[in-house]
Amino acid sequence: MAVSFKEIQSLLNSHLNTLDPKPRIMWENQWFEVDDNELYLRVHLLPAESLIKELGSNPLSLERGIYQVDVVGIRGEGWGDVYDWVDKICNLFYKGLVISDSSSDISVRIEKSYPSPGFYDGGRYVVPVNISYHVFMK
Repeated sequence: MAVSFKEIQSLLNSHLNTLDPKPRIMWENQWFEVDDNELYLRVHLLPAESLIKELGSNPLSLERGIYQVDVVGIRGEGWGDVYDWVDKICNLFYKGLVISDSSSDISVRIEKSYPSPGFYDGGRYVVPVNISYHVFMK
């Protein structure tokens, strides 16, 4: 099986979409009209370099990376609402979770989830949630 970042991101996106209720989500490279008074999520897939674990013509590779979910809040409104969503996302992507479905040959295993420090981005307060994952692929 060849590496498929499309499948990895699709599985992670689908799992994030199970949040209920959830704020609107800005998916990568899709048009999104921003409401200045609305908290929303923004996602990015940040793959790392592949690690080849075997020799031969069809070696096993370890695909690792970060699925980053930014919680984008309103600047000056405090950190409480933002960190409520940080907690929900970290609990949804808990250590040891395996994400798969019947339409894919791969399983994504979550190593850990943790927030980075918040920062200001224009009129917004952003806290990135880093979700470390790995996938073994042939």
